[in-house]
Amino acid sequence: MIDSVGLIHIPQKIRNIALWLLGVALLSAVVMTTFYVAADNPKDPKYADWILLSMSVVQITLAGFAGGLVLFFSEREVGTDVLQQKTDQFLNELLPSVLAKISPSYDQRHIGSRVTKLGRSDIFGAAYELSCGTQKMKLWVGLNVSRIIVVYWIDVDKSTDQSKVIIDLQKAFFFTFEGANKVGFSTNFEPARSPTNKPIVSIWSNIKLEQNLLLQPSDRLFWMQDIAMMTESFWRTAIRNKVQLSLEEPSPL
Repeated sequence: MIDSVGLIHIPQKIRNIALWLLGVALLSAVVMTTFYVAADNPKDPKYADWILLSMSVVQITLAGFAGGLVLFFSEREVGTDVLQQKTDQFLNELLPSVLAKISPSYDQRHIGSRVTKLGRSDIFGAAYELSCGTQKMKLWVGLNVSRIIVVYWIDVDKSTDQSKVIIDLQKAFFFTFEGANKVGFSTNFEPARSPTNKPIVSIWSNIKLEQNLLLQPSDRLFWMQDIAMMTESFWRTAIRNKVQLSLEEPSPL
C-alpha cells in the first residue's frame, strides 16, 4: 500500500513470509549448485548447463534477498505504530537533549538547563520544566507528524486588564516572535485561565510543514533547534522585562 506521500507500507506478516520464501529459494539454489558441481565430470559434460543455471538462480535469489532487506527494513518503510514510537522518542529523548542547551542569560550559556519532562505525554505533546540556578520556566511542545505547537503561559494579576496586558506582552516579546515568524511560525496571545483558575495569558506558536518530521532527521533537528532558540529568547526577554512566567504545568486549553 502506498500512502499520500508515497511511502510503501508492508505489513510485518507479509515481510516475514516474503523473507522466508527468499531464504528457502536461496538455500535450495545453493544446494542445487553444490550438488551439480560435486557431480560434474570433465569427461561427461551433461551437468555443465545445470551448473550455469543453478548459479544464475543463486545470483538472482541473492539480488532479490538484498532488495527485500532494503525494501522491508528501510527507514522510510514505516507504519503508524512506528510513527507513534518516533513521536515518543522525539518527546522523551530528542527534544529534551536540545532544550538542555538553553540558558536564561548570556552569562549562564556554558551551564545550560536541567530539563524535566512533566507527567505523561499528551496525544502528541508534552510539558517540560527548564531550570538553571534560581531561574525556572515551563513550556508545552507538540509534534503532530508535520505540525509543531509550542505553548507558553504568563501569570496575570487578577486586578489587571488582560487585554492591556496582552498589548504590553506583544510589545515586550516582539523580537522573539518576529524572529519565529520569519521561519513560518504563527503566534497568538490569548487570555485564559489555568486549571487552578488563575488568570493567565496563553501564548501559542504553531506551524504546519509540508514534510513529515518523523522521517526527516535533518529537518527535525532544524526545528528542534529553532524551538530551543525561540524558547531561550522568550525566557531571557521575560527576565529582562520582569514578566512573571507561570509555573503551572502548561498545556493546550
